[in-house]
Amino acid sequence: MTAWISMIGDADADPTLRAALDFARTPHGTVDNVMRVHSHRPNTMNGHVVLYRAALHDDANTLATWLQETIASYVSVLNDCTYSYANHWKNAAHLIADPVRADAIEAALKARRPEDVFADAELALLQYAEKLTTGPGTMVEADVTALRTAGLDDGAILEANQIICYFNYVNRSINGLGVTTEGDIVGYYSDCLFRVEQVNQQNANLFSHIDVGATTPHGAAVRGADNLILSCLRSPAGMNVLLVCEDPSFGWYDAAAPDLVHQRLKHHGAKVSRFMVGLPTNSINSALEAAINAADAVIFFARIGDQGRFKPRYAGRQSVMSYALNIDMLASGYGTLDHQIMQAFKEAIDTITLGADHIHVTCPLGTSFSGGPGDSLQRGNDVVIDRFPMGIPRPVMNDGFSGQVVLARYLTPTGSRVYHPDTLALDAPVTAHFEGNRITEFTGPADMVRAVTAHYQHIADAFGLDGWYIDSWHAGIHPLMAYDMPLAHDPVRWSGAGFQHPRLLHFHTCGSAPPGEISWIVVDPTIAIDGVALWENGRLHPERFAPTRRILDMAPDLAAACKHQNRQIGLDDGVDPLSFQTGITPHAASAAASL
Repeated sequence: MTAWISMIGDADADPTLRAALDFARTPHGTVDNVMRVHSHRPNTMNGHVVLYRAALHDDANTLATWLQETIASYVSVLNDCTYSYANHWKNAAHLIADPVRADAIEAALKARRPEDVFADAELALLQYAEKLTTGPGTMVEADVTALRTAGLDDGAILEANQIICYFNYVNRSINGLGVTTEGDIVGYYSDCLFRVEQVNQQNANLFSHIDVGATTPHGAAVRGADNLILSCLRSPAGMNVLLVCEDPSFGWYDAAAPDLVHQRLKHHGAKVSRFMVGLPTNSINSALEAAINAADAVIFFARIGDQGRFKPRYAGRQSVMSYALNIDMLASGYGTLDHQIMQAFKEAIDTITLGADHIHVTCPLGTSFSGGPGDSLQRGNDVVIDRFPMGIPRPVMNDGFSGQVVLARYLTPTGSRVYHPDTLALDAPVTAHFEGNRITEFTGPADMVRAVTAHYQHIADAFGLDGWYIDSWHAGIHPLMAYDMPLAHDPVRWSGAGFQHPRLLHFHTCGSAPPGEISWIVVDPTIAIDGVALWENGRLHPERFAPTRRILDMAPDLAAACKHQNRQIGLDDGVDPLSFQTGITPHAASAAASL
C-alpha cells in the first residue's frame, strides 16, 4: 500500500490527469507517490510541482544545492517525515560528496544539534528552520535580523524561508495521507543528474589550471584534452596511461591530438607511454595486448580500440576510445562540451527510448518502421569502453520492430571485423524490408538488389554469420558533432566517425550479436517516442521530454548547444547527397586486408 487513499495509474488517467502526471515526472521518467497522491485532483498536483521546483530547484537560487537539501532534510527530521527525509537526505549526502562529513551532519540533524557540525550562516539557517517549524507563532523580526548578521542577503533568506515552508507543507501532506516510498526511486536526481550537479559545482576548479583562454585555438584544444582526461580517468596522477595511436598516414587520426593529450597527461602527473599501430586486423596484436596489460588505463586514438567496443578484445583495462580524430575536433564544441554531462544526457535518453511503449521512425527517403523496445534495457548490449566524446545512446533491440528502411549512398562496415570490399556504393536506393530481427527482402532496381544481396552473402559466408539478422539500432545525440570532410571522400570514415551526429541513425545488421558487420545509415530521421518526436528531421529535441529537460535546466552549456545544433555531416559540400557515386576507391584500411 503506497498511501491511505487510492491513486490513479497512468493507464487509467484521463487527458487532464495524464498532462499533470507528465508535468510531474522525475528525471527517471516516473511519478513519485508524493505527486501521484494528488491524482484525484490534478490541479493540486500541478500547483505542487510548480511550488516544489520553484522552492528547491530554481536556477535563481543562490544557496548551495547541498545546503538547500540539508535544510529540507532537517525540517523533515523535525516533522518526523520519513518519506521526505529518505529522498532529500540521499540528495544532500550525494551532493556533499564526503561520506565522513555526511555521516557527521546526519548524526547532528537526527540529534537536533546542528551546532555540532555547522557554524556561521549555515548554522543560523538551520536554527531559523527549527524555530519556524516547531514554533511558527513565536517568530520575531530578530530571527531574520540574525540571518542578516550571519551574512545572508534578503534573497537568500527568502530562499531558505520558502524551502522551510514548502517542506512543512509537504511533510504534513505526506504524513496525513500515509504516503510511502514503495515503488518510488528514492532521491530527486538520478545518478546522472547527481553528476550534472557535481560537474556544475566542480567545473570552476576542474579547468582552472588551463593557462591559455579557451577562446584561443590552443586553449580550446587544451580544454578538449582535459575534458577527455579528467572526465574519463578522473584522477590521472600516478597512473600508467598507454596511448594507442594509429599511423596518421592512413588518414583517420592526426598526430596533434594524441600529442596534446600526451602533454596534458604528463601535466596531470600521469606516466605516459605510446604504442603505434597500423590498420585494423581480425587478429589480436599480442605486443599491444602485453602493453595494455602493463598499463592502468589506455586511450585509443586508433580504430583498433573500436573493434572491441561491445566485447573487449583487450580485457581488464580501463579503456577510452577517442572519436575526436584530430586537433580541430578536440578543440571544437564536440570535444569541449562537458563529457560527464553528456554521459548524463545519454542515460536520460536511454530512459526515454528504452522505456517507451511505441516508437515510429521515418526519414525523407521513405524509411518507415515501428514497434517497441521491449526489454532492450535488460537484454541489449551497451559498449564496454568509455566513448569520448559521448554521442550515442544504448542500442534499441530490433526484434520488436517491423517495416522498411530505405538504403542510400553506401553500405558500410560497422568497424567490428575487417573485410574487402568494405563498402558497397548504391547507384539508386534499395529498400530493406524486415520483421523483427529478420530481413525479409530487398526491393528496388534489380541490379542493385543483386549487388546488395551478394554483398550480404559474401560477408556472412566469410565469417559464418546469420547474414539476414538485424540486431539493433540507435541515433546520434551529440549536438555539436560536425563531420569534417565530404562523405564521398571516405565513406568508411564518414560512417565510423559521423555516427554520433543527430542527423544519422545507424543499424547493426549481418550477424546476431552487436554491432554486426554491415551498417545501414538513415539520414535525417524522425523518431517519435510514444507520439512525440525526440529526433525530428535529424534535429534532436530533448526539451520535449522530462528526463532530458531536467538536465538541460541544470546544464546551460548543453542547453545552448541543443538550441544551436551543428548540421554538418559531410553532405553539405555542394554535391547532391542523392547523386550516388560509384567507383569510389575502397578505404585503404580494407584495401590492405583481405578475408
